[in-house]
Amino acid sequence: MTNVNDFIGKYRNIITIALSLIGIVLMAYYDYCDTECSYLRGDLLGIDLKWVGIAYMAIIIIFAAFKQTPFVRALLAAGLGVEVHLYAFQIQNNVYCPFCLAFSVMLILSFIINYEVPSAWREKRGRMWLYFLGEVDFPMFKIHKLPLLIFSLLGYLTVFLTFNGSVTPTPQSFLSGRSGGATDLMLPPDDIRALGIPNALISVAISSVA
Repeated sequence: MTNVNDFIGKYRNIITIALSLIGIVLMAYYDYCDTECSYLRGDLLGIDLKWVGIAYMAIIIIFAAFKQTPFVRALLAAGLGVEVHLYAFQIQNNVYCPFCLAFSVMLILSFIINYEVPSAWREKRGRMWLYFLGEVDFPMFKIHKLPLLIFSLLGYLTVFLTFNGSVTPTPQSFLSGRSGGATDLMLPPDDIRALGIPNALISVAISSVA
């Protein structure tokens, strides 16, 4: 176990960068999702959640590359708070995005890799609930033993107040998948018309399935 901890401690930043790169790739390929998760749409203040995720991982890579572990931990803790809300959104709507779930796994793994047992636990066990996610120091701001739980709560509140999500099929997503060269019609024609899709396009789609 000691050897594993030593290995993680030595290559923590490299592992974090690798996991973040995987997260970026997952978000880049999100548009290729051809299951019901293609109906999932979300944004923060009008910015597509996919681009928010890519920018988020890119910032983590920059801090990890410069070995700014406190900032990496703070960002990852905030990301956990965001993921709690996004998990709840998917559970509530019973629609799950494999790319989003895989992205969250990369985030959680990165958090675990960068986790350290907080010194506050050794000083006062009664603080365990406050420091269970760990602590972080920002000497340049004269801030010490700041609970990472605060960043998680900030992340959750930020996405709670700014997130706009939808699982309603869009006119561009009413067709999905390829089967034997034909396009599979995912919605009944009446439902498709309700999306404002021209009758001519519906006729072509139905003909291609028949």
